[in-house]
Amino acid sequence: MAASHAARLQDWLKRNHIKSGSATRWLFEVPDTLEAQTAILRLLNEMESRFDDVIEAQEGQLFLEWDAIREELSLLPHPDAPWNALLGQLQEAFATPAYPESQRRRAERIWQDFLFLQEEEVSPLQVPAGWIAALDYLLQNLYFSSKATQEEVGRRHNVSTSTVGLRFRALVETLGVHLFDHPARKRLLAQRAIAIEGGRMSEAEFNQRLLRGQLIRA
Repeated sequence: MAASHAARLQDWLKRNHIKSGSATRWLFEVPDTLEAQTAILRLLNEMESRFDDVIEAQEGQLFLEWDAIREELSLLPHPDAPWNALLGQLQEAFATPAYPESQRRRAERIWQDFLFLQEEEVSPLQVPAGWIAALDYLLQNLYFSSKATQEEVGRRHNVSTSTVGLRFRALVETLGVHLFDHPARKRLLAQRAIAIEGGRMSEAEFNQRLLRGQLIRA
């Protein structure tokens, strides 16, 4: 019988000596309180932000599905939840070459996680474009080295800068999304090139040092 995706993540963390606190116990049982649900969703967002590329490089693209983990742990909003309709608008708004499928799916996961935890706090009177703009700005922070400002994103979606900022903070504070440090990423890419292309170590060795927090000196 194939291991669940939650079990695969737990096994990968263990094999790479990554300690993630008490929230990892919820990878083996369905969290039944809001506190536990919040903890595991925050953990999943942190893990995806920090290690998704490395997991795929080590294990292959099909090894781990972040969507499947949420389904296994019953962490998806009810399909009839009114704000679920925003997913269709998200797909339309991000249906350009500027947003690869992996990034569009990440935006959908973030929205579903937020909706699962905060559905009662999302007013029917709020403009959907405000949340789409906030998710767009969040993607800018997660993936883009030359990110747009809140003002630019607001103009793109025809909402105010303050709306972008307010909704963005709600998403980040609820889910604890790890925002990408682009200067650090550039340094890491340079280190990777020197270490691997220069023959100093293999891709696997580089990833092991990275995951264990060992700094590589150029």
